[in-house]
Amino acid sequence: MSFQEKSAWVMLGALIVPSFLYFNIVIGTFSATKAIPSPTLPSLIGFTVITVIIAIIGHIVAAVSNPKDANANEDERSKLIVQKAGNISSYVFALGVITGLGIFLLFPIGSILFYICFASLVLSHLVEYSLHIYFNRTVFY
Repeated sequence: MSFQEKSAWVMLGALIVPSFLYFNIVIGTFSATKAIPSPTLPSLIGFTVITVIIAIIGHIVAAVSNPKDANANEDERSKLIVQKAGNISSYVFALGVITGLGIFLLFPIGSILFYICFASLVLSHLVEYSLHIYFNRTVFY
C-alpha cells in the first residue's frame, strides 16, 4: 500500500470520527429542543482540533511504518488519481452548496444553510479520500 493510500485512509478516519460526533450533537440538540441549533465557534474548533489530532497521529504512524515510502515523490499515476478524485468530489460539493442555496430560498434559516454547506464540504472530502483508495486499488489510467 502506497503512502498516498495510507494517507487517504488516515484522512478518511480523521473526518469520519469528528463528523459523526459533531452531527450527533447537532441532531441530539435538535431532538431535545425541536429547534435548529445555531452553529457555535467552540463546537467547530473542537471539530477542527479532533480532525487535526487524528490526522497528525495517523500520518506519523504511517510515516514511521515505512519512512522510505513516505519521502518518495508522487508518480504520474498518483497525480492522476488525485486529480480525478478531486474533480469528482468537487461535483459533490457543488451539488450540496446548490441544494443548500435552493433550500435557503424556500426556508430562509441561516443555520440550515450552514449545516448543508458544511455537510457537503465534509461529504465531498469523504468522497475524495474514498476515491483515492478505490483508484489506488483498481487499474486506473
